[in-house]
Amino acid sequence: MASLSAKIDIPPLILLLENEDDDVFFFRRALSACEFVADLRIVQTAAQARDYLEGKGEFRDRTYYRTPNLIVTDFQMHGQTGVDFIRWIKQQPDYKEIPVAMYSARALPADMTAALESGAAAFFSKSNDFAAVCESVTGMFRLLPPPA
Repeated sequence: MASLSAKIDIPPLILLLENEDDDVFFFRRALSACEFVADLRIVQTAAQARDYLEGKGEFRDRTYYRTPNLIVTDFQMHGQTGVDFIRWIKQQPDYKEIPVAMYSARALPADMTAALESGAAAFFSKSNDFAAVCESVTGMFRLLPPPA
């Protein structure tokens, strides 16, 4: 009989800021194809991501909406850009250590520079090539902090 005090492995949680259903679908598919075990929570705007992190409104259940181990944000979203969100999170003492990856179809050098200078841990370009999507997701998982 297993001990009640046995350690339960909790998969890492990824908060994905993405407002395109197709991109969410391919991100989920890449997680599955690459056999990454992770919980995924999805929000469509930077405002929803802030509410998620602060446990406001629909995100009050901190068991289900626990603090993410990794945040992946698109560049273009409704209302604000991913860079705006990264600037905000890096000013928050409780969340500034969470690694944030920019994952965007917009891959202009100025956009990449802005994301990295704002505190993104990495910038990954979206692709229509599924192998490239899997490679990006693998790179994102390398940003996860080691298990405690």
